[in-house]
Amino acid sequence: MAALHKKFCGIPGATDVLTFQHGEIVISADTALAQARIFHTSVTSEIQLYLLHGLLHLAGFDDMTPSKRRQMHQLQKKLMTTILRSSRYSLAIQGTAVCDMRETAVRKPMYNR
Repeated sequence: MAALHKKFCGIPGATDVLTFQHGEIVISADTALAQARIFHTSVTSEIQLYLLHGLLHLAGFDDMTPSKRRQMHQLQKKLMTTILRSSRYSLAIQGTAVCDMRETAVRKPMYNR
């Protein structure tokens, strides 16, 4: 993931998710595992969070300024709560960066987290 982050964003080091302008979302399983341990969550929950984050970028949200980051994270938290509540309800029923937004020859990520 660090190599992709450097190649497409010019930023050294790993990131958790990269979103590309054509709809690709690249998620770092290694980061998800590390963050799950730090935040005492599951790897699945971390990956769901990263996927949602990438989808929000594809929907036009960005987190490049503190204000926009706060707004995006508030929406992300609200949506994750709704998704988790919905999935628990469903189980109960069943019984159980912005690097560059221009088109280029090399695809560039729209955003990175």
